[in-house]
Amino acid sequence: MESIYNDIFDIHSMIVCFRVLPERVGAYLPALREISDKLAKASPSEGFVRSALRGYFDKNDDILSWVCGDKPDDGRRAELSGEYCAVLSRVISEMAECHGDRGREYLLCDCVHNFPLMMADGEFQHKSVDDMLRDYRRKYDKDFLKNEMSKLR
Repeated sequence: MESIYNDIFDIHSMIVCFRVLPERVGAYLPALREISDKLAKASPSEGFVRSALRGYFDKNDDILSWVCGDKPDDGRRAELSGEYCAVLSRVISEMAECHGDRGREYLLCDCVHNFPLMMADGEFQHKSVDDMLRDYRRKYDKDFLKNEMSKLR
């Protein structure tokens, strides 16, 4: 797998944007599904997040305008293991499934927005993840990410 360092940060940025504007998720559902599918197959290629989102970008979505540019290569490299790809795939899939429920969408994005950064930094710890997901699990899905996380142990 090639380095997808910039894409890891793009996933973080995407989640943060949808945390702020959960009502815009619907306009990007096909892109979310495409990103989730590539992660599920553990076959993302560099630039795949921006490429997927760019096709659905609306000029009124200033908060997502970063998808229109190319992120400069700063030389940093990172790869995601298949297990991390599975976690992010499930997160993005859940974002698509939550479409229409702004409260749920916000809470999900609020709970998971730091996951990509934690993965890139090698700080993706089970205890931290469980703590971050506590409210979402209690309110919406008690088993959310438990299967994917069990494969990381």
